[in-house]
Amino acid sequence: MNEPFIEKKLAEKWLAERMFSQYSVTVHPKDTGGFPERLLRKISDDGWEHTLREEKLVVLSNDPMRLARLVIIFQRAGYFVQED
Repeated sequence: MNEPFIEKKLAEKWLAERMFSQYSVTVHPKDTGGFPERLLRKISDDGWEHTLREEKLVVLSNDPMRLARLVIIFQRAGYFVQED
């Protein structure tokens, strides 16, 4: 009765395949003033690979779960996030 929903080996294989892919999201600023310097510094300090393009923040990661958590944080802060 306590059998796992999916086999551990299958889950590990799926996760290993996903970690080689590059994922990115684009975060749009709340207003035309761009992003606060404190936010950009925090993103850098936390080890995120990111660039600013046309006043939009593009965040890259190989870890889809970690990136999903970041997206939730941005959305709760009122930013519009677009998956690339």
